Amino acid sequence: MSARAQCPSLRTLLGGLLMASAGHVFAQTAASGAADDAPEDSEIVELSPFTINATEDKGYRATSTLAGSRINTSLKDVASSVSVVTAEFLKDTAATDINDVFAYMGNTEGTVNYTDAPAQGIGGFADNTASSPMTANRVRGLGSATLTRNYFATIGGSLGFDAYNLDRLTLNRGPNSILFGLGQPAGIIDYSPKLAMLNQDYNEVSLRYGSQGDARATFDFNRTMADGKFAVRATALWADRGYEQEPSKYQDARYFLTTSWKPFDSTTIRVSYENADQYQNNPNSITPIDQVSSWIAAGRPTHDPSQGNGTGQFGTLTGESSYLMAMGADGVPQYSFQEGANGDTWATWWQPWRDGVFVQTALGFGDDSFLPFHQLNLNPMVNDRQLDTFTVEWDQEVLPNLFFNVAYIKEDLSSRGLNFTRSNEFGVFVDVNENLPDGRTNTNFGGLFIPQRSLDNLNIGTNDNESYRGTATWQLDFTERDGWAKWLGKHQITGYYENRETGYESDVYNEIRAGSPSYLWPADRINDGQWQFTRLRYLGGTVDSPSASGLSIPHTLLGATPNTYYNWSTNQWTGDVLESIWGHKRRDLGTSEITSSAEVWQGRFWNDRIVALAGWRQDENTEARVSSTAINSATGLLIVDDTMPDPESVAGDTFTWGGVFHALPWLSFHYNESENFIAAAANLDIFGNVIPPPSGTGKDYGFSLNLIEDKLNMKFNWYEVNQVNSRISNTGPDIAAQWELPWFDQVVIPQLAAQYGETHTQFFSTAMWGDNAIEETADVAAKGTEVEITYNPTPNWRIMANVSRQEAVNANIGAGLSQWIEEVLPTWQSAVWWDGPETFDAGWGVNGNLQDYFTNFNSGRILATYKAEEGKPNPQIREWRANVISNYSWSEGALKGWNLGGALRWESESAIGFRAITDIVGGSEQLVALDLDDPYTDGGNVYLDVWFGYSRRIMNDRFNWNVQVNLRNLTESKGFTPINVDSDGTPSVYRIQQGRTWFISTTLDW
Repeated sequence: MSARAQCPSLRTLLGGLLMASAGHVFAQTAASGAADDAPEDSEIVELSPFTINATEDKGYRATSTLAGSRINTSLKDVASSVSVVTAEFLKDTAATDINDVFAYMGNTEGTVNYTDAPAQGIGGFADNTASSPMTANRVRGLGSATLTRNYFATIGGSLGFDAYNLDRLTLNRGPNSILFGLGQPAGIIDYSPKLAMLNQDYNEVSLRYGSQGDARATFDFNRTMADGKFAVRATALWADRGYEQEPSKYQDARYFLTTSWKPFDSTTIRVSYENADQYQNNPNSITPIDQVSSWIAAGRPTHDPSQGNGTGQFGTLTGESSYLMAMGADGVPQYSFQEGANGDTWATWWQPWRDGVFVQTALGFGDDSFLPFHQLNLNPMVNDRQLDTFTVEWDQEVLPNLFFNVAYIKEDLSSRGLNFTRSNEFGVFVDVNENLPDGRTNTNFGGLFIPQRSLDNLNIGTNDNESYRGTATWQLDFTERDGWAKWLGKHQITGYYENRETGYESDVYNEIRAGSPSYLWPADRINDGQWQFTRLRYLGGTVDSPSASGLSIPHTLLGATPNTYYNWSTNQWTGDVLESIWGHKRRDLGTSEITSSAEVWQGRFWNDRIVALAGWRQDENTEARVSSTAINSATGLLIVDDTMPDPESVAGDTFTWGGVFHALPWLSFHYNESENFIAAAANLDIFGNVIPPPSGTGKDYGFSLNLIEDKLNMKFNWYEVNQVNSRISNTGPDIAAQWELPWFDQVVIPQLAAQYGETHTQFFSTAMWGDNAIEETADVAAKGTEVEITYNPTPNWRIMANVSRQEAVNANIGAGLSQWIEEVLPTWQSAVWWDGPETFDAGWGVNGNLQDYFTNFNSGRILATYKAEEGKPNPQIREWRANVISNYSWSEGALKGWNLGGALRWESESAIGFRAITDIVGGSEQLVALDLDDPYTDGGNVYLDVWFGYSRRIMNDRFNWNVQVNLRNLTESKGFTPINVDSDGTPSVYRIQQGRTWFISTTLDW
């Protein structure tokens, strides 16, 4: 039986076991002996300079890291901004993934305290938090961090890591060419899986149960063999997250096997394998677009498609009847054929345009007056992913001061995703049709429904990643020599080489009509809207009596369904059978080979009071990719061509340098500069010019305090980061460059020019229309402060705190588009067809000349407003944050064996919108800037977490038993929080606040 088939029974079992454990705890007397957190080591095993011993961590404080130079280095000697998450921290906070951890760290944001819902296209917002929660995070307000596994690039970012096999987690903020020259400028998040321990046997079983039926089970077994020369370790996870919103599911099943072999004192070989199988149908994090309130405010206008009349968004509806409809089993319409670019033929109510060219976003629901959004997952996005990871490492001591490490990783990822409605088009509508097109009464009149477009529904992909690297480090110590030579200090020189090969295949499918009906044009069955569907997913209620009784995950394909259409040849209604198939829309292939080398020097002088670092890295990415999008006009189907073009290369050198000065035993100063870039395949601007790869530069400086006999450690850091040439896909400038301007150039203008007897010299090549290689860019400048404090007042009390400040503002938005406006647009505007009497109908409610279209629809709005974004902070930036985490354990007295802890998290208000500054341009009022000094804000937040637990040895002290209760977000209630406000002051996007959650976990180790 599969793991998924067992989920309901396992959840029930976990709940029962944990509740029984809780009852047993409170029946115990406090006189029971408090247990140690882990078995004592039987002997000390000396590790290589390429490995960290997590057992040396003290509470929430780590003492060493690989994040400085890839070599084991004391954290106090690292100049860059590094935070290490210890096993004790994970245990106390019950954190299991990146979003749990980021809620407590400085200048980090995850799904707990941040909603990744960027503007997508025109008018809508993408729900990245629901579609990919493990990458929906942000560091220093810039973007998501690059995820690495033991500083190997990984393709498992969509699955993320899990604490079940985690030794420690390290966050390196900002660019760092030594660690990862090709990473994101925001930072690097590296996770280190557990090692097989050569010095002890260890066993652990853990169960967790929580609110909304959340369930989790893990085990961890370690065995030593061959007199401590060989060890094997096995860990496993089964998790089923609970959600109130239905239908939702997040199941995660993983297992991890690792071995350590030490055939000689100077040789260690480690081999590991991990399998992860993850199924996600995450709940919506934002409310749908409200297409109901404006209909009510307009007086509830209706439409009779059998007569072709009614009231519409752009005026009276006449002659726009739906003549194609599919009937469900109950005889009411279920589907209609899509027509046009973004709409469907079924008459619905759309929000009318609001006044002002600068207002472009649709409005989301701000409460649950129509539907209980906390209970409903109205836009399911199903993702099924499997990842296999195999690693080998060999550590060798060649000489007492010369070491090398050879490592290898192989990953294979497969994924399958079903998207029912694009999140930026996701809305709840009212069926305003009084009758059906054939004159029968519409039994769904006034009903609430969600349109489900059959566009880009199915995505199937495979990725592979294979890397090998070699690292050698040489230690040279002059301090033990006599005379002046000892002033030359200590030196560690490290050389590094890596080769990485990746490949991917991605296939996208539309749901299209099966068969070959005579009334459909066969030339393009994939992209022609008449071959596609818009399913009307009725929720089971009406505006006056809302309900979601009919809600379910939509089926994937349409079976034989009665269909009625109007036959113009016979002038009568005709019936046939409607079925659907997956139509292959697009296929993408790509390969990449990245070679990297680096040289790192670390020097120590003046009795280790001065620690200097310098690194030089070289990266080259050779990449080839091909996309199949052309349609065979004879069959109407995709032409698949996997012929790869000649590869293209991009290369660059990056540098890191810095140092730490220990002025006094308790006072140190640090300074660091670094850079990196993303070795992406060459993108083109609107002129066809190659865009340089995205890159970043960073600077960190500050001081540290080490007080109270090393119990209190404080680090104060100031930073500056500049991120340039970042791609801004699916934004207004990008859509204008990829789609609308080429469409005007190749389709509209030639026809308009012909009406004046003129010819038009096209600016864009045909291949550029819809080419995703065309990109627009933007820069981001960030600066801020980070203060981190760890304090262990007593062996039983651990405290961690951080205070952070961040700014991240946009600059140089759409450089290619700006150049086009200056050089090409004036030529268009000087032509007779720009504002002449000849018109065209775009099919989207605009009928006029080209100037009319620019003024009233997307392109004009984009060109008039996108530059106003410059100087604007990134969305939802909170300038200040502070977190305090603490835990106390009683080792004697009446409370012996108990522990109590909590976390207080505070964040300042966020700028979620800006007022418009307008001016008269070309005879009309247009937005020219945003008032950055007077933003719309959402107010600050305070979150409180509390946990308490009990530990004791049982069964003649053979077992260490622990039970713990975690209560999260005690100060938060369910509700709706605006995360975007339009420039007219209207909230347009709302986050669905989930409120309080709880977990009870029990662990048995021996």
